[in-house]
Amino acid sequence: MNSSSDRQKFEAAFAKRLGKTPSEFVQQKLHSSSKVADIRYQYEIMAVEIARQNGCQKQDFSLYYPPSAPMKPERLEKQER
Repeated sequence: MNSSSDRQKFEAAFAKRLGKTPSEFVQQKLHSSSKVADIRYQYEIMAVEIARQNGCQKQDFSLYYPPSAPMKPERLEKQER
């Protein structure tokens, strides 16, 4: 299976399981002021299980977390500690 179709299969399985795509999941968590580390942890746990159950490869968090996403300065400072 090529990476494009594997990614599509993973995203479809993720959306079926959670009712939102990986991108929507990450954006929703960012808008609710969750810490990026917490979002990544939740994503990784769910992604491994979803991929395992659906016979596809887990897609990396970096595909869905936009580095240019706005962060509040106080959150950025807390992450650097």
